[in-house]
Amino acid sequence: MPGLVLLLAAVVVASGCTNPSLQTGDGVAIQEFTPGFSEVYPGEPVTFLLKFKNIGSVEATGVFAELLGLDEDWAASSSGLGTILNNEMLPQEAKCQYPNMGNHFSMKPPDLFYGTEGETSTCTWKYKAPPVPGGFGVTYPITARLFYSYRTAIVKSFTILSTGELTRYNQQGKTVPSSTVSSTRSPITITAEAMDPIRFWEGSITFPIAITFSNTGGGMVCLKDHCKKTNGQEWNQLGFSIKEISKGVKVDCFGRNEIEVWPNRDNTIVCDVTVSDTSQITGHEERIISISADYSYFTDAEASITVL
Repeated sequence: MPGLVLLLAAVVVASGCTNPSLQTGDGVAIQEFTPGFSEVYPGEPVTFLLKFKNIGSVEATGVFAELLGLDEDWAASSSGLGTILNNEMLPQEAKCQYPNMGNHFSMKPPDLFYGTEGETSTCTWKYKAPPVPGGFGVTYPITARLFYSYRTAIVKSFTILSTGELTRYNQQGKTVPSSTVSSTRSPITITAEAMDPIRFWEGSITFPIAITFSNTGGGMVCLKDHCKKTNGQEWNQLGFSIKEISKGVKVDCFGRNEIEVWPNRDNTIVCDVTVSDTSQITGHEERIISISADYSYFTDAEASITVL
């Protein structure tokens, strides 16, 4: 029997290695999450480190972090090492704590013009390992969750031309100028597609566009400032807005301004675009709209620690 106990303990200890699961995609990327030691003894101090970087093209605001998976025994053993809220140790750095604790932490994105990288930051948690039953090792799976608010925006142009102009292009073997898109690098991507070029034969024209929202950041999107809600009803929800930049353009999404987008998935909404001033077009012209989404986002990284 003693040999069996030692064998069980050895199996548990061997499984206590750190195995981070890091974010891919643009936004604020988790670069490292690890405990100071993968194996500790009861009462031994341990520091958990979370390192992250803004690799998108937008400033991240409302940044904060939390550590999940360490139960009340860890909190009880760690009394006096920091602020404990609801049996959860808050990060040592005030900037990393919940926004309602008074912080306003933001991170600058890379600057392509000056060649500077996006800001990097760290959050740490200090604990003491709790007691465990004699003769056994206990492995705790732990998760670091990083929250922030971000923005995605694109500018989309559509080529408008008359049927006569399109015929002339075809007869001369010319290619109609294609529409252009500029967009941010963000964990949510937006694309807008229409059958291009768009030809008209009267004073106005209405055509559909398919707007696709994709969650490519490897995390969870939420309505702005609602990721921390415990019921999760605002998770996987994205609010968006559309602005008509060109005159004489109207976009109708039939009253919709929110869409459901799950991690590593996309969702599409079809809207109508009406161009009312086609009589002023003598050749081909571009009509421009912008689509934007302001949201909150969180990503997880996983590791483990074993108390011997």
